[in-house]
Amino acid sequence: MTCPCHWSVQAAFLVLPVLAWGQGEQLQHGDCANPIELKPGREYIYEKSPFGPGKKQEFDGNEHTLHLFPAEINTVWYRFNAPAEGLVIFEVRPFRQADDYDWMLFKQESTASCDSIFRYGIKPLRSNRARNDLRMSSKTGLHRDYENLHAPPGPGKSYSKPIAVKRGETYLLVLDNIYPGGEGHSIIVHYADREVLPSVTIKGRIIDKVTGKPISAKIYAEEDSTGYSLLEALVDSIPAAFTVEVSRNTAVRLAAVKKDYLLTTLNFRAGTADTSLVLSLEPADKGSRMVLFNIHFLPNKAEFQPDSFSELQRLLEFMQQSADKYIRITGHTNSNVFTSKSWLLDLSVYRAAAVRDYLTGHGIEPGRIRIAGAGGSRPLTESNEMKEAMKNLRVEIELLN
Repeated sequence: MTCPCHWSVQAAFLVLPVLAWGQGEQLQHGDCANPIELKPGREYIYEKSPFGPGKKQEFDGNEHTLHLFPAEINTVWYRFNAPAEGLVIFEVRPFRQADDYDWMLFKQESTASCDSIFRYGIKPLRSNRARNDLRMSSKTGLHRDYENLHAPPGPGKSYSKPIAVKRGETYLLVLDNIYPGGEGHSIIVHYADREVLPSVTIKGRIIDKVTGKPISAKIYAEEDSTGYSLLEALVDSIPAAFTVEVSRNTAVRLAAVKKDYLLTTLNFRAGTADTSLVLSLEPADKGSRMVLFNIHFLPNKAEFQPDSFSELQRLLEFMQQSADKYIRITGHTNSNVFTSKSWLLDLSVYRAAAVRDYLTGHGIEPGRIRIAGAGGSRPLTESNEMKEAMKNLRVEIELLN
């Protein structure tokens, strides 16, 4: 499908620039393999009607199946990822009331989902092929006031029942304007039972801290408050770039692991707009230090909190990749004036030992690891503000060779 169209994206109190589609660029989104990505909570405006069935006719010979298109006429495919568990609805609003948009919604189980849909005739989870209702301005979608999963051709219900989703699930939506010469439509996907902030895009690059050149690495991104994985991917040195989608104002942990480089972590909070960042990886030379803020302990104990294990796993991965490296683990506490310095020193040693025991319990040779404790004698900050003061509760790793 040749798509001489361009998009604008809108959200509450936010208007993003019109994407440069339609300024001489030919885009094709009429096939399942190349869908348009939707972010729940944002309204997307498609200024031209889809035209044609895409590069290939993906539905054919389904004349006697009420829930499947008998054939594609003027289709466009969308895809969205569920950022949270809940009840999802969407609405398609044609700009011309005479337009009649049929649609089908599928769950994408894997990259092979498109082939499975066409080859085996997998039934959509929701669909609506009812005739457009001019009294409702020909709008259609999922709406919480409806209980029908599907709507067959002919006069009927313009909407279908909302769908319960789990976080991280991916869905494919195909629209088909059965009449030619349409004037486009808008579409918005959101939640019926909860408020989910629109997501923002974090675009990152990975470079060598010394040379400034792009390098490959394994990237991890997760929500700080829940530990939910946002991204785990191997990033090639060309272009050494990655993208993370996250809800606005979410605290994020970002980490990079690469052989012969220090484990690099970055904690930040996503804002209200798309942004870019650079991860600079430092070569793993003798005397280098890694400061790990994401290994947390229960108060006054040397026991890990549950959100620590992803960081411990990345430290283990570093040790496995750098089999010739010897390290010193140093535990640090705060400088609590109501607690004796000797007790804090002992606690910091026990915490360093806990990290060592995690590593040796997963196959790292004990002879490669030394431990130490500093108590609260080496604070990174003297601030009384809770967030800043928490930085003193840390684990440091020093390379001994």
